[in-house]
Amino acid sequence: MTKPRPGAKARRDWGPMIEAAKRIVNSTFALEGVLLTVRGIHYALLKPPHNKLGYQNTRGDYGYLSRLTAEARREGRFPDLLDRRTIYRQLAAGTTARAALTDLADEFTVDRTDGQHYRIYLVIEKATLIDWLWTWFHGLGVPIVAIGGYASQTFEARVARECEEDRRTPVLIGATDLDSHGIAIWEDLVRRTSEVFAPENVHRVALWPAQIIPAWVNRGKTSEDDPHSKNINAEFVDRFGSYWEASGKTPPPGDRLDLPWQVELDAIAPADLRTAFQDAIDLYWDDDAHEDAVAREEAICDRLRTVAEEFEDEDDEDEEDDDEDDD
Repeated sequence: MTKPRPGAKARRDWGPMIEAAKRIVNSTFALEGVLLTVRGIHYALLKPPHNKLGYQNTRGDYGYLSRLTAEARREGRFPDLLDRRTIYRQLAAGTTARAALTDLADEFTVDRTDGQHYRIYLVIEKATLIDWLWTWFHGLGVPIVAIGGYASQTFEARVARECEEDRRTPVLIGATDLDSHGIAIWEDLVRRTSEVFAPENVHRVALWPAQIIPAWVNRGKTSEDDPHSKNINAEFVDRFGSYWEASGKTPPPGDRLDLPWQVELDAIAPADLRTAFQDAIDLYWDDDAHEDAVAREEAICDRLRTVAEEFEDEDDEDEEDDDEDDD
């Protein structure tokens, strides 16, 4: 992001921007069933028609947006946003055998990939966005993985072991940021799992230059900022062009012409990311086999519910005994 102009926030009315942000979050949840991050709102406000409100791709505007939406959420005036920093865990609790069987029937699944000819892995760079993939595709029963940066040796070994045991053709479908590190992370993953995934079965579905707009483009870290990025920055600029080319801006006199750039995965509309993954999945997915697996699952769950009903009298008697003991 670029630095804000002095006094830029003070001259603008942020009310319409926050209202637009609220509509963006609500419509995204209504249409795609997922929550947005503040970063996602930031990028959405830079797209037409919201870009006419005056929101700018600067650190100052992003910080102010984050602050105003946080205040509005505390006051109940703004919808929830995606939060992966807070981890909340608690054991589920029940009281009766009937309730236990009913819960089991609601949660039980068979291997929904049974009958498929391919073992598909869905991978996303950002751990924050795994909720999106889970919301859209968990019903398929395929592995959904957030690598959160360079993939670990543990993940690499697990994939190799699973695919060796499974014997089906492995497929890798994923998405990363569009910057030097995002591309390097993906290429490192592909290289380290090359004995598992054949090149023709590897698909990076986002982000690509065709999926972004110039208003989203930010300067990337230079080798002076991050000495470890020197080589990958040069490779990225050779492949995708410089910051000036991607943003459509004119470089000031004396500025570097080979600046790297970045656009985060949060920028893409959830509907577009979902379509990108779905199109790749459709190349391999057998709908008939999936329907057969789900039908078997439903039959088992119906049997569990039938068994649960047999515990009704016993559970009611236990509750009556408890009432008598209280008397």
